Amino acid sequence: MAHRVLGHKTGRIHHLHSNHELGCFLLLEWDDKVIDIREQFPLHPVSETQRIAGHLGYRHPVQRWKWKGKRNQQPAVQTSDFRVTLSDKSSVPEMIISVKPSAELEKRRVLEKLEIERTYWNRRSIDWQLVTEQELPQNKIDNLRLILSFQELVESEITQDRAGSLLEELYRYVEQADRPLKTACLDFEQDVDLPAGTGLRLVWHALATKNWFTDLSKPLDPSMRTTVLRKALPSGSFPKYNAY
Repeated sequence: MAHRVLGHKTGRIHHLHSNHELGCFLLLEWDDKVIDIREQFPLHPVSETQRIAGHLGYRHPVQRWKWKGKRNQQPAVQTSDFRVTLSDKSSVPEMIISVKPSAELEKRRVLEKLEIERTYWNRRSIDWQLVTEQELPQNKIDNLRLILSFQELVESEITQDRAGSLLEELYRYVEQADRPLKTACLDFEQDVDLPAGTGLRLVWHALATKNWFTDLSKPLDPSMRTTVLRKALPSGSFPKYNAY
């Protein structure tokens, strides 16, 4: 399934070709060390991937089409799913990620094209990684898909300035007692005279902007207990003993 997703790091629409690519993209969006994401990155020039294929003894991918009854073909431009630029806090400045379902790795032709790609980047001394669904934590991805859509409070009457003060007030309702999140949000909405659903939107916004935190390996749900939510530390970091 294809996806078109707005990237908050890049401010542009990203075109993703599968659910696995979407999951990988969301994890990259969440990672503070990632500063740029470029998808479907072309391996130019084609003449180089042709030479690599010839050296490896593989057929180079071709693009075929039919025009006015005549069949045509030309060497296809291979692409890498993601070229990722990392901050100076990382051990490497950038990396390449190819995303494939594990079942695809049983196909010889898929492995050949991956080897052409890996060799291309190895020649440039750029780290290349292969990711399958086995490396994609589905609960965390589902949670990120939920909360990242609330990173900006669009389609809301709440301004960013007011959001800060409302979050402070909402957190007092959250920390009052161990109860379902939706109950705390309902009390908050009634007391502050806000439309139904505003409390939850603010919670997802607080998590998306990393002002609050929780264990994203566990499903987010309006019925979850308020005790699983905490404010970020003053430094803006999260406790090391939890996976966020």
